[in-house]
Amino acid sequence: MKAYLHSVMGTLKQSESHLIEVDRRVWPIHVQSLMLTQHKAA
Repeated sequence: MKAYLHSVMGTLKQSESHLIEVDRRVWPIHVQSLMLTQHKAA
């Protein structure tokens, strides 16, 4: 899950990027809520 979150947020290290494929249309609900929380805080 941590690698998925990093890839969604664009903070995944280049060497790890080949390990996971992200479909941003199908984010887990806790990732969506985290992104909304961070967006509101900004």
